[in-house]
Amino acid sequence: IWNTLNLIEEMQKCPDKLQAFNNLERELRRVQRGLEAHSGDASLRTRIINACSGV
Repeated sequence: IWNTLNLIEEMQKCPDKLQAFNNLERELRRVQRGLEAHSGDASLRTRIINACSGV
């Protein structure tokens, strides 16, 4: 799920862009807690950037 979450799909669920981004960030942070290899801020930052590509 870490690599499949993206902003485009969140925006389909919630048309408000800011709310969609906040939902994406919240879900990525939730999933990240269970992933030791991706526990740092740099991993989260990179994943958010990748999740927002194509928007």
